[in-house]
Amino acid sequence: LELSKDHLVNYGKRVPLGWFKFHRTAQELVKGGVRRITLDQAKVVGRECQVEEGNLEPMLREYHNIGFLQWCESEPTARNLVVLDVQWMMEQMTAMLCKRRITRMTRNPRSHHGGKWEELGDTARFDPVLLPELWPDLEPAERQSVLGYMEHFGLCCPLPQEEEEEGGTPLYLVPSLLPALPPGESIWAEN
Repeated sequence: LELSKDHLVNYGKRVPLGWFKFHRTAQELVKGGVRRITLDQAKVVGRECQVEEGNLEPMLREYHNIGFLQWCESEPTARNLVVLDVQWMMEQMTAMLCKRRITRMTRNPRSHHGGKWEELGDTARFDPVLLPELWPDLEPAERQSVLGYMEHFGLCCPLPQEEEEEGGTPLYLVPSLLPALPPGESIWAEN
């Protein structure tokens, strides 16, 4: 342990009191059922906890790095969502990756997009029109943010659009849902 502390970037550095207050407040919010907040709400909490405005983003970055919360500052669609409960985010992401759930949604008579769920299960192509059925408890902006997190972590990626489709909603590929290759077959065509 003594040797490993030398490799920790911020080990031994002073931490502002406001950062501790923010962390405690975030824990209390989670206990109260608040799993995520917007970046603007995080700024308000930061001010209440006496975190200087210029220190809020470095604090969120540091707390993300050590696993206290998730904040994806480099992904524009995810940047506005600060996840206070990391397990909550894992559950949201798992909803898209779970084949049993996709099969259930394909068979759900209340689903308006049964064919699109079937396409996701068969081809690993996800159409964003499924977002309201996938995450019904989230606001539209939150759905886009969670999708942005998934894209950031490589759990899905937008597919290139054909010229005639430009301006439309892009489809996403979910690599973990790609069908298995039959034994003895190759992905790459022989020249």
